[in-house]
Amino acid sequence: MSLVDFIIMEYTKVKGNRTFLITVIGALIIPIMMAVVNMFIGGFSMADSLSGVFSFSLQSLSIIFTAVIINYLFTIDLETHTLKSIIPLPISRREYIVGKLSTLLVWMLILALISIIVSVILFPLVGVSGFDLMAIFKESALFLIGTALLFLVMIPVAFVTVATNNTSAGLIASVLILFSTMLPLEQLEYNPWILPYKVAFGTDVNLVLALGIIVLVGIIGYGLLRWVFYKRDIQL
Repeated sequence: MSLVDFIIMEYTKVKGNRTFLITVIGALIIPIMMAVVNMFIGGFSMADSLSGVFSFSLQSLSIIFTAVIINYLFTIDLETHTLKSIIPLPISRREYIVGKLSTLLVWMLILALISIIVSVILFPLVGVSGFDLMAIFKESALFLIGTALLFLVMIPVAFVTVATNNTSAGLIASVLILFSTMLPLEQLEYNPWILPYKVAFGTDVNLVLALGIIVLVGIIGYGLLRWVFYKRDIQL
């Protein structure tokens, strides 16, 4: 089974599940809120409105909803007993993990694209000025880059979910991460979970160091995830 086939299989299981609907609603919340603000207050340009939506998403809701996706992806096979059907397939544990993480990344990018599309459609309707295709492409590209970087630093949450075999643990971890991003600025300059936003939107950090931290957290998370999968007996 190829990686693409695995991802398609994962999204087949998503059909009709409320988790996908919940995350889509999450992707709509910030653009709609910004549209309402523009409707009653106004004065924001298209670039500023998009930047506001994308930066707030990366620093808050994206963290929580990524944890929701992780909880779903890494517990659904045990809860629905579909792992019994997966084990006979020619899939190693490494391929299983990579397939799950790839599905997570695709899901996150889909939600980011939904936020982008809804923002671009709504903002002109509520009177946002300065419709600029270059600004739209630039801000959207930065948001997608930030989303991909956020994926890397959220991999440890997958480890927590699998290691504890508890759907609440991943959400608790994401809430703690969210709280850590709200610390005073001098204390969170190189907080791994705020760095995706800082790197993508060019805030004042050492780019090489910041990217190094993001990649390192992703590698450590992946290593721990593989370790717990290889150590644990598969439960049916």
